[in-house]
Amino acid sequence: MTLGEGPSVTLVADRDPQSEATRQMLDRDGVSYRTVAVSSNEGRTLMAAHGFPAPPAVFAPGTAWYGHRPDLVKTLAHDLGGAK
Repeated sequence: MTLGEGPSVTLVADRDPQSEATRQMLDRDGVSYRTVAVSSNEGRTLMAAHGFPAPPAVFAPGTAWYGHRPDLVKTLAHDLGGAK
């Protein structure tokens, strides 16, 4: 990441166990991300544009998914140079 750039990963989340588990995994695996509340206009727009029914949802370059997906968080972290 270039100095001054923001994270390229966005987590759309709520206050639920799956969102919290995804947040913890991203943190543990060293993935830089920003969080958007599912109740915000941006959160609703991202979810609707991808047809995702519920949080958490992760949006990253070349990929997006919803639900707590430890396998995909690990792949993302590896691809971004985080956890091995």
